[in-house]
Amino acid sequence: MRSAIFAILTIIKAGIIIYFVARIMMSLFKKNDPTSKRKALTQFLSMFGLLIGLTILEFGISFLLPTDG
Repeated sequence: MRSAIFAILTIIKAGIIIYFVARIMMSLFKKNDPTSKRKALTQFLSMFGLLIGLTILEFGISFLLPTDG
């Protein structure tokens, strides 16, 4: 069960990375004004925060759940 939860969290983290990187790249290359760069920075920081949160959740689950096997 523990490994299944880790696999699901890893898939979620990969999806977050792909989604936010695509949004950041679109907003950077769409226009060359400072607001798009500010928006890209905000999206990058949101992605970073979500990944840190999911990693903390993953480590918390690893201490709470018993090991497989």
